[in-house]
Amino acid sequence: MTSSKIYRIFRFLLITSVCIIGITYGSIRFWLGYRFQDVVADKDYPSLVKDLRASKGLPDKVYQAFDQVHGYNGTISTNSLIHKIPLELLLVSRSKRNRDNCPCFKINYHFVVSFWDRLTVGLQLDHDVGRKKCLDYYLNNFYFNIEPTGIRNAALYYFGKSLESMNETELIKLCLMTKNPSLYNPITHPENIERELEKLK
Repeated sequence: MTSSKIYRIFRFLLITSVCIIGITYGSIRFWLGYRFQDVVADKDYPSLVKDLRASKGLPDKVYQAFDQVHGYNGTISTNSLIHKIPLELLLVSRSKRNRDNCPCFKINYHFVVSFWDRLTVGLQLDHDVGRKKCLDYYLNNFYFNIEPTGIRNAALYYFGKSLESMNETELIKLCLMTKNPSLYNPITHPENIERELEKLK
């Protein structure tokens, strides 16, 4: 087989792969937009948007700690996750790291049930509210194995401090709890937290 023939086959396979990924992306994007009204009742979504916009902002050092733990990137949107879905489907990938980078994908609400619900709602929240407010809402309502919920209450309960007075290491410990509040509980499993802190150094 000549090199020119190999090149033509390679080019054909490359173009075909790009077309398949593009068609898959376009189909998913169209389908998510179409199903939005089926997933979210008119009276529910405006209430969610109102809650997110009213969510109290957090100190910048909290966002920085969250970034260290989760690799959060403010430039990554829910929409960018759709770029990766065709690749995940083709590669049969189960990785959730890219999905977790967008806080709008993390929002829990009573009408958000499945992965596709999260993606559908996340796309709209990304557009209507923005990723920073999504992250504020997520952390202010996260269950840190205590009541009432939220990162401010967790700071007082686990460290006896306000969120503003916590140092970098303490904030990272709190953000580690968002991975698994039981496994990374600073009171019951400090050894797990120390192990993760070593990895982050």
